[in-house]
Formats: sequence, structure tokens, C-alpha cells
Amino acid sequence: MNNGRQGHAIAGAFVFMLLMIFALLSLTLVLFGVKAYRSSIGRSDRNNETRLLSFYLRSVLRSVDEEEKIGTERLGGTDVLYYTENYDGEEYVTRIYSSGGMLREWFSERSREFKPEDGEPLFPADSFTAKIGQGMVKAVLTGEPGGEEIEVDVALFGKTLSGEDTGDTAA
Repeated sequence: MNNGRQGHAIAGAFVFMLLMIFALLSLTLVLFGVKAYRSSIGRSDRNNETRLLSFYLRSVLRSVDEEEKIGTERLGGTDVLYYTENYDGEEYVTRIYSSGGMLREWFSERSREFKPEDGEPLFPADSFTAKIGQGMVKAVLTGEPGGEEIEVDVALFGKTLSGEDTGDTAA
């Protein structure tokens, strides 16, 4: 009779071991899945930030048709991309910059004092810089502190990257 109980104990231990192996493999699979999901979401967020910045800059700069209307400047330690427009003889400026962890847009009369905190927050951005050259705006944005840089090139004045005239006002 003693053999019967010992057989049940071994069978029970075997079943318990199988359940433990199944639980460990399941946990490992879940952990790998979570890692893959986080990686996928991170890539998706970065791609969305790149598309958002590209779309925003293309939309804003679509109306710029003269090289004299657009430029970069440094105001109070802040790098600014700006473009000017005339309304009823009054010159207005739109400034795009990063302040307080946000990409911001500030629209006002050209003569008004620039206050970075007054800009309209658009989306998170730790830093923003832009350079203009040969009919192109090259913008670099960092979405979060220590994050990767996002680079966007926008063609201006109806030019392509090769400098050919497309007939459009912006690419």
C-alpha cells in the first residue's frame, strides 16, 4: 500500500513541475511580448512626431513665397524660426520655437516685444532649431529631454531638393 501513495506523490510532483514549466514559459513569453510592444510603440511615436513636425512646418511655410520673409534669429537665448506677413500695411511675424518643454507658435505685430511664454503650445519639444539655405528649411527637434533628434527638411519657394522649379509655392 505504501507503493501506491509514493506513486501518487511522484505523479503529483511531475504534474506540479509541468505546471511550473508552463507558468515560467508563459511569463517569459509575456515579458518578450511587452518588450516588443514597447519598442513598436516607441517607433510609432517617433514616426508620428516626425510626420507631425513635417506637416506643421509644411503647412505654416506654404504661404512663404519670398526669401526675405523668412529667417532665423536668437531672441533671449531662444532659437526662433520666423516668417513675416503684411496685413493692411502692418507687418506681422509668426515665430516658431521651443520653450518650457513645448514647441510653440507666436503670432503678433513685428514691433511687439517677444515673450516666449506667450506662444501657443503645439506639442512637446525639449529643443528646436532651424537653418535656412538654398530654398530649404532644415528643422531639428528633440521631443523629450535626452530624446533622439528629429530632422525635417522643407523646400521653400517652389523648389525641389535638387533646386528645380516645381511651380508650387511649397513642397
